[in-house]
Amino acid sequence: MGNFMRRKKLVPDLVLCSSAVRARQTWEAVSEKLASQGEVRQLRSLYLATPSRFLQTLRRAPSEAKTVLMIGHNPGMENFALRLCGSGPEADLDQMDAKFPTAALAEISFDVEDWTEVREGDGVLVRFVRPKDLA
Repeated sequence: MGNFMRRKKLVPDLVLCSSAVRARQTWEAVSEKLASQGEVRQLRSLYLATPSRFLQTLRRAPSEAKTVLMIGHNPGMENFALRLCGSGPEADLDQMDAKFPTAALAEISFDVEDWTEVREGDGVLVRFVRPKDLA
């Protein structure tokens, strides 16, 4: 996934990562492939977080961060991503709804000036990529 993110120039300005070992290991593996990296915040609050906790956390991201990567755990992460997306490619939305596997990437775009403005259903799913899609 790190190679894919590098090729697509999906380098986060801010990483909001669960403090759990597996989440940190996921970020370490991805970040090794990225040419540059932004700030990383390891947050206990994202361990087994609910969709509303993920949203609260995202809304606190600084407006200077144009690209935010969130790393967490299911079922909260999957439900959060689904709730954010009001539109996007049907096939990707269906795949994301069926299963959000470990190390999958949901790229979601928002037409907002500040992260505080993000609302459920306002996001546009740009793409959903699973590790097996890259094999």
